[in-house]
Amino acid sequence: MATLNIWYGWDGLNVWLFELAQQARSPALDPALVLVSVFGSFWLAPYYGRVIGAQALRIVRCPDRHTIVGCQLVRGWEAVFFRYLLATAVAAALVWVLKTAFDLPRPWELYGPGIGQAPLPVNSEGSFPSGHAAFAAVLVGSLWPRFNGRAARAMLVLLLVCVGLSRVLIGAHFPADVVAGYSVGLASVWISDRLLKRAERAWTERVTNGHEEPNGSAKG
Repeated sequence: MATLNIWYGWDGLNVWLFELAQQARSPALDPALVLVSVFGSFWLAPYYGRVIGAQALRIVRCPDRHTIVGCQLVRGWEAVFFRYLLATAVAAALVWVLKTAFDLPRPWELYGPGIGQAPLPVNSEGSFPSGHAAFAAVLVGSLWPRFNGRAARAMLVLLLVCVGLSRVLIGAHFPADVVAGYSVGLASVWISDRLLKRAERAWTERVTNGHEEPNGSAKG
């Protein structure tokens, strides 16, 4: 129990920050907070995937602009796309495992169903870690290498922070859940990036050694 209070309860700071956020929350902002929170939902992963995939895959047309003759991967965006897909899968698995393993209570299970404005059932999954924060971190981490401008990266950081704050303000999570979610999401991006680079090196070595042609056909 003492260990749990240190790494999760932050020696009382976790609960104190949550209660401070609830005191500062304005009911007038609840609809906006719920909307911002949705941007970090795993349920939107297919939508984000389609948007990123549309950037990664360029359709090649004939000069008449009506006949599609093929598709091309856009350099740079294809790495974002595959990193995003793999990181999303890794993060979803890690979040499920951690929620199941720790099964820590949601805020309303401790304070009552009237806390915050969380549009979630009382019997939802455990509080630790925040799945919304994890997915927001996956999205931001996947896009980060592609966006070099300060303004673009500032927007990504703002999205990440707003999703995390919204989860605390609407009473869905404690701050420690959000921090853990960020960690899971960014770790998933790092793991995915390492795996993809290793796979790319292995494929390059295979082609270089003459086992495969660049188009994937084996040499005879």
